[in-house]
Amino acid sequence: MGFAYVTSPCKLCRRLVSYHPHKVPSMRDKVSGDREPVCPRCVERLNVRLRELGQSEISVIDGAYEPFDECEL
Repeated sequence: MGFAYVTSPCKLCRRLVSYHPHKVPSMRDKVSGDREPVCPRCVERLNVRLRELGQSEISVIDGAYEPFDECEL
């Protein structure tokens, strides 16, 4: 038994981010419709703006950016 994580570019800043694919915050691509991950830094930046606008913040599920049991794939 081992651990795994997925790595791909953040939807917003395009920096590589490692994450749990079932827990990471994501945004839908307008063209393809695919969901793309958002890195912790961009989530924080978005939440600052959302607070300013009086909107609900993006919540991050525990373990969203941590390795996970390979059996969860």
